[in-house]
Amino acid sequence: MCADDLASPDDLQHLLAAEAFTGVIDLWPVDAATADEMSIDDLKQTLFATTGSTLFLTQALARAAHPPQLWLVTRGAQAVVGRSEEAVPETDASQATVWGLSHVVAIEHPELKCRRVDIDPAADVSSQVANLFNEITRLKTAEDQIAYRDNLRHARRLVRMEHTDPEPVTFSPDGTYLITGGLSGLGLLVAHWMVERGARHLALMGRREPSSDTLDTLRDMEAMGAKVLVTRGDVSHYTDVTRVLAEIEADMPPLRGIIHSAGTIDDGVLLGQTWPRFETVLNAKVYGTWHLHTLTRHLPLECFVMFSTGASLLGSPGQSNHAAANAFMDALAYHRWAHGLPSVAVNWGAWASVGAAADRRLDETLDTFSPQAGLAALERALWQGIFVAERLPRAQVAVLPLDWEKFAVQFPALAAQPVLAEIIRGVGKVGSSTARTQSQESSHQQLLRHLEKALPNKRLALLREHVRSCTLKVLGLNASFNLNVQQPLQELGLDSLMAVELRNVLGSSVEQTLPSTVIFEYPTIDALTNYLATRIPLELMTKPQEDSFVQEAPPTKDALDDLLLEEIAALLARKLEMKDTGSNG
Repeated sequence: MCADDLASPDDLQHLLAAEAFTGVIDLWPVDAATADEMSIDDLKQTLFATTGSTLFLTQALARAAHPPQLWLVTRGAQAVVGRSEEAVPETDASQATVWGLSHVVAIEHPELKCRRVDIDPAADVSSQVANLFNEITRLKTAEDQIAYRDNLRHARRLVRMEHTDPEPVTFSPDGTYLITGGLSGLGLLVAHWMVERGARHLALMGRREPSSDTLDTLRDMEAMGAKVLVTRGDVSHYTDVTRVLAEIEADMPPLRGIIHSAGTIDDGVLLGQTWPRFETVLNAKVYGTWHLHTLTRHLPLECFVMFSTGASLLGSPGQSNHAAANAFMDALAYHRWAHGLPSVAVNWGAWASVGAAADRRLDETLDTFSPQAGLAALERALWQGIFVAERLPRAQVAVLPLDWEKFAVQFPALAAQPVLAEIIRGVGKVGSSTARTQSQESSHQQLLRHLEKALPNKRLALLREHVRSCTLKVLGLNASFNLNVQQPLQELGLDSLMAVELRNVLGSSVEQTLPSTVIFEYPTIDALTNYLATRIPLELMTKPQEDSFVQEAPPTKDALDDLLLEEIAALLARKLEMKDTGSNG
């Protein structure tokens, strides 16, 4: 089946229903190739063939009675940067959207055991096949995000940036800076900060008329000596972007920088997503970014800053489209640097009082940083990524307001992800590792230990109280709330995102992957308790804790049960060769 033939997840249902599969290897994304000369229509078609096909495939697999393991394969989608950072790697931004989506797949549907493999675009087909085949048959590995370069296997890691005191960043008074999404939120906040740092000519682009508060801020900036061009337009529309650039060229000093902060959110669990909902989010983050990139790449810009999100790095439940769209910008930052163009993508966490999280009142429950701290982080990101000429810049910087000690306690399963290994390894140096270990044990191992020690007639009550406690936390209710154990949880406000979180919390507490529909099939505390009781045999209660990272074993000939490995290798080779011959099968 060709990716271009897909219209919905239903296209894959008959194939998956025909027989049970041990695993599914998705090679559709490797056909994508993003070039600066690509039209917006070609880009849209490419994204549908890569990210759209992955969305539909994942939905179909998640609905399967016995979901197989999923391997998502890309070619050159990830920037593999060594610690010496001797060169900025080229990346394919269209394929990178699949990685952004995949992080949410891993969170919402752990039963798929999603593994991502990025093969080397510079290698010959035989090496690509060998590396991919090696990865697929490497069953005893904790690593789920791998890239091959020069026949070397690289595992993805989030690492701390070294602490440095940046010099104050200043902006040229003789140049113009375009800020998309500049008439509200983060864009307006950054605009005011840039005027404080020397900018005297700003073009603020937004889709709506300025509010009264925005007008007050504009007057304040003008009182500081800035000339501000206010222009309405949608950055995802080519004609709007060309018009705004023409206005700048006609009435303002030369364009010297772009801050792209515009964006739209349309959250929802992966099983409820559609391609039109994806495109709602792709509009500003992908198509708008593409317009800004292609229409200004001939200009001598000093900065090109893209406001991305932490969700494209680590995933976030309900934000598969948001994570995919922002991953495009992350990869484009490396692409621009590889071609000598300045760029930095900033993966923001949640700001307090301003931005999307504040607009949805999520800053009341999420870890956040103040606007002052966010601007200080932006200055550091600019200094690290753009304004330092004597060393290789950082094309991507994450600013995440996470207390990793607290994170490791509250989300032990997520904290055990290999991508966070280096971050979490340093947590013990910051706080009490003893307290952390005890708290982690209380979330899952102590449950099993308590059940094992309890009298048989008390175990169900203990398990019910555990389910009740987890449910109250997910619902945001006080521990003293009188929760009817036979009341459907949806009547208490449990939505689809909360259901994903509760399912993951309960699955972690019994050290199992629960079905994606478990909360809806067992909608009360009593029903969930009785179901979980069937998943906790006595031998599991006494099983010792296993390390999160398993010693890897070399591939074996019978690794994939009864499948013929030679046939799989031949299929992989045929598929990868199609890219080089121009075929699209």
